Amino acid sequence: MHDVDRFIQVYEEIWPSFDADRLEKFEMVHPEARIDHSGMERPIRGDEEPDYVRAIKATMPDIALETRSWAAREDVVFVEYAMTATVGGERIAWDGIGRFRLLDGRVIDAIGRWDPAPIRAALAALAA
Repeated sequence: MHDVDRFIQVYEEIWPSFDADRLEKFEMVHPEARIDHSGMERPIRGDEEPDYVRAIKATMPDIALETRSWAAREDVVFVEYAMTATVGGERIAWDGIGRFRLLDGRVIDAIGRWDPAPIRAALAALAA
């Protein structure tokens, strides 16, 4: 299977439910990868991502991601997605896009971008 095809197949198995265990099992992300998402204090390494995902699930247990579209060129994959979650009883939704660079079929560099305002507002209301 081509690296991009495998990446998309695994992506669509892991991210709809933010499954950190599958993220580890499928070794989708290289341990030395650089992961940089909106709202992060700093980029993290690939080996830190499963714990990062578990922390998100602890705050938003029903977080879900739906892939809308994707495109690839050589070792770079772009994924457009929609996410939803419940925070403090409030349902929130946001759109995002991810750019992934692959090395030997695994993510070596990832950037995820979305407007973090809905998440921040919901978390602030929960803390108040």
